[in-house]
Amino acid sequence: MKFGLSTCILPRMPLQTALPRLVDLGITRIEYAIFNLIMSSSNGRLKGRYLQSRDAWGLRERDIPTKEIREISSSLGVDPVQIHSADFSLSDPDPHRRMLALERTETMLRICSALGSHCLIVHVGPPQPTFPSGRETPKRMADSLRVLARKASDLGCVIAVENGWQNPYGSRGKDLVEIIEDSDPDHIGACLDTGHSQRVGSSPASMVMELGNHLVATHIHDFDGQRDHIPPFSGNINWDRFLSALAEVGYRKALIGEIDGSEHITKGVLDSKKAMEGLLALLETRRPSTL
Repeated sequence: MKFGLSTCILPRMPLQTALPRLVDLGITRIEYAIFNLIMSSSNGRLKGRYLQSRDAWGLRERDIPTKEIREISSSLGVDPVQIHSADFSLSDPDPHRRMLALERTETMLRICSALGSHCLIVHVGPPQPTFPSGRETPKRMADSLRVLARKASDLGCVIAVENGWQNPYGSRGKDLVEIIEDSDPDHIGACLDTGHSQRVGSSPASMVMELGNHLVATHIHDFDGQRDHIPPFSGNINWDRFLSALAEVGYRKALIGEIDGSEHITKGVLDSKKAMEGLLALLETRRPSTL
């Protein structure tokens, strides 16, 4: 098993700058975070709105210099493991906003494919605790994903639905399994965010077991009771149990750290790299029969 990092560890930095920086520090398996992706654009209005309010509704395919980024990543030997989409409301109760969310997520799928990645990570709904939790939420989400699955299939991609922590629906493994199995399990999977899982009181190990073979992507970070998106081993997660669960379900994809950046950029990346290497070292100490 290998590891990588999300570009979110280099906040506000365009991919044209972030990718060489990460490769110089020994990171080649990389998630492109939506923040860095938008900062890579020459569309000043799009960047300004996102900086001000995290509003990406104006995103168009032409806004992202995919060819330039693809050439840079190829020259550096970068593996763009996954792309993190913006927060579009795929289960929004308003039909018009839901249709717009579908259109914008289809745009993200095309960008994902053009960048050479095969996995797009999405959320169930906008990050707010008031988002409806009734039975219509999973139905709307599954309906949206069924439409997107056809596009993902055409582009050779999968969509990974991430567990959240702020919304009443979508934070539990069984929520994601319900959505996936009601949409298209061949092209829709789950992204397990370990910090979010720990934050809502469900251990990452137990969520791995709930998700089983639906697990196709990860966001690895710790939670210390107050902060998440901190390096593994700096919070309360039982990483030994988490690795045991991954081994039991046969997960073999790269573990991607989604760790916040700091003002000390180089130290932050190297500390996060060391923590991710520590996870793999812990995995390697296990008996072969358990792997």
